[in-house]
Amino acid sequence: MLSVANYLKKPRRGEPPPSDVEPGSPAVVGSGIVQCLRVKGFCVINNAVSEQMLQTASAELGSQEWYQPAVLIQEGLLGVEGSNRICRMASIDFPDQATDQFQDGLAGIDFAMWKLAEAVGPFQDELGFRCCGRSIGFLHQASDPDLEEAELTDQEASDWSAIFTSRKIMILVFLGPGKGTLEMQPYDDEANVSEITTVPGLVVVLRTDQLSFKFFCRGREATHVASSFMLQNDVLRMHRNKLEAHLTPAAQELDQWIDQRLREIKEMEDEPTEDWKTEVPRSFIHAANRTWFKRQTTVVRGAAARLPVTWEPEVFFLGLTSGADTVIEVPIMRWEHDTVYDPSPDCWKKDPPKTNCRHASFIDGVDLFDNKLFGLSLAETKGMDPGQRLVLEVTYDSLYRSGMKRSNLINSTVGMYVGTSQSEWNQAEKAADVGIFGATGGAPSITAGRLSFCLGCKGASLAIDTEAASGLSAVFWAAESVEKKGAGHIQEAACGIGVHLCLAKAWWPAHTAAGFLCPGGRCFTFDSSAQGHVRSEGVGTMVLKCQEKMEAMEVKDDQLNVGTLVGGATQNSGKSAGMSAPNGPAEQAVLIEACRKSGIMALDVDVVECHGSGRFIADAVEAASCGRALRDGADADQDAEMLQLCSMKSNIGNCIETSGIASLIKTLHSIRWGIVCANNHLNQLNPHLDLSSCPLLMCTEPTEQKLSAVFMGVSAWGFGGTNVHMHCYGGVDEEIRLPPEPTPQELRPRLSYWPSGGGDLGSMSRPRRGFFIIGSWSSWTEPEAMEDRICYGYTLVLGDERWEQFQLLIDNNYAKVLHPRRFKAPKGTEVYGPTRTEEVMQESTWLVDGRPFTAQIRPIADSQGSSALAERPSPMEYKNEDEGMPGQRYRIRLHIAGKWRTVTWAKLEGSGSGPAALKG
Repeated sequence: MLSVANYLKKPRRGEPPPSDVEPGSPAVVGSGIVQCLRVKGFCVINNAVSEQMLQTASAELGSQEWYQPAVLIQEGLLGVEGSNRICRMASIDFPDQATDQFQDGLAGIDFAMWKLAEAVGPFQDELGFRCCGRSIGFLHQASDPDLEEAELTDQEASDWSAIFTSRKIMILVFLGPGKGTLEMQPYDDEANVSEITTVPGLVVVLRTDQLSFKFFCRGREATHVASSFMLQNDVLRMHRNKLEAHLTPAAQELDQWIDQRLREIKEMEDEPTEDWKTEVPRSFIHAANRTWFKRQTTVVRGAAARLPVTWEPEVFFLGLTSGADTVIEVPIMRWEHDTVYDPSPDCWKKDPPKTNCRHASFIDGVDLFDNKLFGLSLAETKGMDPGQRLVLEVTYDSLYRSGMKRSNLINSTVGMYVGTSQSEWNQAEKAADVGIFGATGGAPSITAGRLSFCLGCKGASLAIDTEAASGLSAVFWAAESVEKKGAGHIQEAACGIGVHLCLAKAWWPAHTAAGFLCPGGRCFTFDSSAQGHVRSEGVGTMVLKCQEKMEAMEVKDDQLNVGTLVGGATQNSGKSAGMSAPNGPAEQAVLIEACRKSGIMALDVDVVECHGSGRFIADAVEAASCGRALRDGADADQDAEMLQLCSMKSNIGNCIETSGIASLIKTLHSIRWGIVCANNHLNQLNPHLDLSSCPLLMCTEPTEQKLSAVFMGVSAWGFGGTNVHMHCYGGVDEEIRLPPEPTPQELRPRLSYWPSGGGDLGSMSRPRRGFFIIGSWSSWTEPEAMEDRICYGYTLVLGDERWEQFQLLIDNNYAKVLHPRRFKAPKGTEVYGPTRTEEVMQESTWLVDGRPFTAQIRPIADSQGSSALAERPSPMEYKNEDEGMPGQRYRIRLHIAGKWRTVTWAKLEGSGSGPAALKG
């Protein structure tokens, strides 16, 4: 139970403070501690640790591994003197009940801190945050500081950064043997310093988000303190705008040191040896590569596509975030598919051969074309492959989005790299009259040439055919053509293009015989039911330019970029089991080479958009290759970053020559929006995928990017053995996905009262005639004077309804109302005003509630993974401490210390009841 008479008194210098909380059930103790933390920021508990436990713990202190932390860490703990030496306590799995093992010694001290954290947990919502875990215990040796300061190491900074950022509550157990002084002060320049004299066995629970604190020993003998932190772990995943509200001065200083250190680490990359990498924590290298990436990059100035369902790339991506499935049965507008369909597994053996797949994904507007825009005659247009027509429109669309028009393109050195293959136009069911242009209308080599001809571009013009790797190969070579590598001709821009249309049914039986098509009508990537892919259509174009740099600084311009490519690689599998057989070593080689050319480490890659064609063995080989190449065979239970794998083919199928560039467009928008799309149709994992041996993740729901900047890889594989992998880099575009607003200052948690005072209220808040109280017991009509003793007080008698509301007045003046600025506020709330009555928000009153209620409160889980918390903890029962019958008396107090004010109340013993006692 809370000791109201003590907890708001200013601690006396030189004397041990009285206990703020009296012994009781965990619910009562936890509620009392949280009320102290909410009002004044700290809570003192006496006799929480037995004398025997202290003696045993003191005997174990000599065997601990003490070390001197850096000054920056000392200042964030108990100060240079209070944390002159520190050590970590052993991590222990606590049982449900204290056993002999935890009755004495340091294990008993840690167990006591754990029980306090468990008691506080259910009530912490009153503090404005929710801690979901507890740190390990730490021991502090307070003594005269050493003359030589310890240097802050990278590992030490990494270990303490997360704790300093996420800590909210600190539990201190003073072990002795001597006395000490704990200094505390709110983060307010006007607040006075409060000193507490500590003795062995004293426990102090304080808020690290509101108070700065230091500890000093008395005398020459060293004094020891045990500590533990309650952590709000979700702070580490907050946007910077929100995170700043949680950073204390110690966390800010450490954050600035780390930021400067990341710059230094990135500059060390130019050193001839890489010995420094063994000394730098992996997390620092991971952050440095994202924060200070300095390699030459290729920017995607514009991107356009025509993909199933939509012609807008961003709309297409947003559809994927919701798990869109665009696969349908082959429509009659394309061809009569029943003439080649047979559901039997051996349909391809029949005469004539048939297919057991009847699903695909199609784009709209294949028959539409604006020939006048490109200066083409109607006769020539009539004989053109629809793929060529779409390439012209989509490429000009992307160039226009990048800020280029036809007048800018004439005689420019823009290159055209088209990923295409033999078109099905010649097998399509069409009119026989194709005119004199039929010979060139369907030739793959003409597709790139026609682009350059119609737009007047004099850059390279290539048609690239690597089957399903064609689109990504085109982007790779387009990026290579604009990079500045020294001597050689550099194009001002290049277009990477991919095109594939399903125009005829002729090849479906052959693809079924080869095992490419899935009878189930979907692409079950990574699933145990994978049997192949379904076909899809698409046309995509990207406009690439080299990122200009000047004196190691990026040149900023007003043009918007779709994304950034940092590098890639392309190789062939060479001699293997078969041209269409997956080759694990070859896939790993291209992944590693892509990392080398991108200037990043394998562990830097966060997500890989896999080729994922839905073939049973090929999917397993690709996933295993990603794990071995990018996670170096790390075990899933090790502290390695998870590698997330996904594949767009589970949404739209395999659009062959366009699949690579479509995946790249999806990935760039995934980075801009900060969302990683889910894998569709993943119900049971492919049995050849062993996720226990490697930190791989295949999500079935969209997920947030875990970091502000990420590296994502995109893979493509061609039937002839071509492997292509490219890396994208970037962060969330805050123009399309607005960042959260910073937490307003008035909504941030703050203390209601500081017993040591500080500051001044001002003349308007000083009473001349005293303070008056007005409330519901008098129908808000008869203010009554408060008694002026140690603090202003008033004895309230509970009415028949068993609740009362009230406000305070200065000098009985309705233009000077004091109120809590919240609805029916509890005790210990900050006092606002003076305010005019008509300006006070409705129901901004304090509420004394004597009605009975009982709540079942469940403890929080502990972050140390103890066996006791493996099962859901049993609930605690909490009762209203202000419960009373009509006539119950309560003593209301107004506490004032400098500029700090709060209102409290407590039940008075021996109160009467009944109508005779109703007069306030």
